[in-house]
Amino acid sequence: MHADTWPYFYVSRVANDALALAFVGAAVWLLMHWPTGRFPRASAALVGGLLGLGTLTKLITVSLLPAALAYLLFLALCARVKWFTAVLGVVMIVSTYFVFTLPFLVKNIQHYRVPFVTQEAIINGQNGKSFVDSFRAIRADHIESFFVGRLIQENLWTSGWSFLMPDRLFVNAYSWILVIAFGGLLAGVY
Repeated sequence: MHADTWPYFYVSRVANDALALAFVGAAVWLLMHWPTGRFPRASAALVGGLLGLGTLTKLITVSLLPAALAYLLFLALCARVKWFTAVLGVVMIVSTYFVFTLPFLVKNIQHYRVPFVTQEAIINGQNGKSFVDSFRAIRADHIESFFVGRLIQENLWTSGWSFLMPDRLFVNAYSWILVIAFGGLLAGVY
């Protein structure tokens, strides 16, 4: 990708919610059928590719990568699949993910000093701060406020219009939907 077109790549990702959702939906469907599938290695590779394409489409998709890896290991822990199969699935997902995203991540590190560029990362770079500075600033109380608050409750597809927050009623309803979905996931595994 030419250096002059690089900023346009980020601008084009602002409104790609539908495409990102398609990639994530396909990856989640494959993951849910992975324990009973006939081709677990190919399915895992496809999941990694879909998550890679999803990350290139909309950055929030990268949050599904650790969840997918944890899911495979969780299946092995619950004896739904063999440990070797789960670890091989993790390797396949990560490998194909990096096949799709490695040039993107390297370019980000070269230009912005972080692998995943957000508005905050660009501002930090302009202020001379790096990822290490951000990592050092993390405190224990940030776990709930960032991971639960920002990534889950307050991330109701606000997209590029992040200053328009949904009504608290919708945030609470969305939180309960997530709790019910997580409960259904646990019930389905056990």
